Amino acid sequence: MQKEKFDRALAKILGLTYEELCELGYSMEDYTGHDDQVHSKIIRFQGDCNKYCNGIPGLKSNQIFLSLEDWYRLQNSVGNSDD
Repeated sequence: MQKEKFDRALAKILGLTYEELCELGYSMEDYTGHDDQVHSKIIRFQGDCNKYCNGIPGLKSNQIFLSLEDWYRLQNSVGNSDD
């Protein structure tokens, strides 16, 4: 149930429906700089994003960078402080 809540909140941030996010599938990892600090999250979609290209701002090569501000907002919305 927590994963579904997280995915619904993520879909909203990305401008997708929950069903569209589920159809695409995704993985998420930290984007770190040379200073080893986390600067953002990288969301990589496993499905074909072509039909969502205009709907997801910043989508490039089936991935998008999620700012830490959006990441923390997402975490707070689902009540989870873990990755």
